[in-house]
Amino acid sequence: MLTMISLILGFAAWIIAILNLRKKRKHNNEKRRFILTIISFSSCVCSLCIYIFDLTNLVKIEDWTALMDISPTGAMAAFILSIMTIILNILSLMLFTGGTATD
Repeated sequence: MLTMISLILGFAAWIIAILNLRKKRKHNNEKRRFILTIISFSSCVCSLCIYIFDLTNLVKIEDWTALMDISPTGAMAAFILSIMTIILNILSLMLFTGGTATD
C-alpha cells in the first residue's frame, strides 16, 4: 500500500510540474506558478519519505529478501524522481522569471 501511495505522489510531482510548464505566462499568474512549484516539490519529498518508511518497515519485520529485491530499483527510482522533479521545476521557474532575476 505504501509503495502505491509513493508512486502516486511521485507521478503527481511530475504532472504538477508539467502542468505548470504548460500554463500561459501572465503577470497575475506568478503566485500560482510558485505555489504549484512548491506543491510539486512537496509531493516529491512526501513520495520519498513514504518509500523510506516502507524500507524501515521491511527492516523492522526483518524481511531481508524483500529488502534486497526492492532496494536497488527503489534507489534508482528515487534518483530519477528527484532529478526529473528538479529539472521540470527549474524549467518552469526559468519560464516564470524569463530566465533572469526579477525585482
